[in-house]
Amino acid sequence: MSLIELIASTNEMIDKIYPSNMRKFIESQQRIESLLSVQQQAKRWEQFIPPLKLIKYNNLFKILNGGTSIAAIVEKMHLGYFQYDFANFFDGEENQNEASVINESNRIKHIITNVYNDHKQLFQVSPREFEEMIAELLLAQGFEVNLTKQTRDNGYDILAIKKIGLHEPLKFLVECKRYKTQKVGVDIIRSFKEVINTENANRGIIVTTSYFTKDALKKQKETPYLLDYQDKDKVMGWVNEYWIQNIASKKLD
Repeated sequence: MSLIELIASTNEMIDKIYPSNMRKFIESQQRIESLLSVQQQAKRWEQFIPPLKLIKYNNLFKILNGGTSIAAIVEKMHLGYFQYDFANFFDGEENQNEASVINESNRIKHIITNVYNDHKQLFQVSPREFEEMIAELLLAQGFEVNLTKQTRDNGYDILAIKKIGLHEPLKFLVECKRYKTQKVGVDIIRSFKEVINTENANRGIIVTTSYFTKDALKKQKETPYLLDYQDKDKVMGWVNEYWIQNIASKKLD
């Protein structure tokens, strides 16, 4: 599914989730919020991301004192999905510097390039590398992403947030299955649907290097707005689109 198709599908889902009167209320509320100062916006971020944790990363404290929000800083860094992975700041891993973050981002871009050049390389990446690759691909499609730690099994691998227009941000959970020959079965679908409901997410995306069983495909049709399937062919479509827009274009520049 392309980004345009995903947005269209999400917009359709929004129309079902939010009644027209609620949408008007949300739009009015967000117009009011847009009039708030940048400093007030930054304060809302501070409840989730203590800004002092970011001091050593490029003197960001001075930037914050100047009134720039953390959201704006993150947007300017352009360091791949790692810019949103703030879990490291809360687990005592505060020695990671900007150079290591850039190296990690470049490493994922290198993996994506290898897969683009040789589709068989998709089966050579480790399960964790596959999760990192999908996180980067989603980030390029306009999602804010947070890759869960390997030591934490919350029933999903990636938390992805999508803001469309003036609507409230939508919460997506992403489960990655790096299989060679095994197909994603209906048991995995059932378990993932429970996680989606437990986490109060708007939608779940299952991404795999393989395909889905017939029963799994039938299960998805029961709740098409709750589950989205991305098989090997669709993943390669994401890879091709990413490489053309984010790697090949920069080489031409």
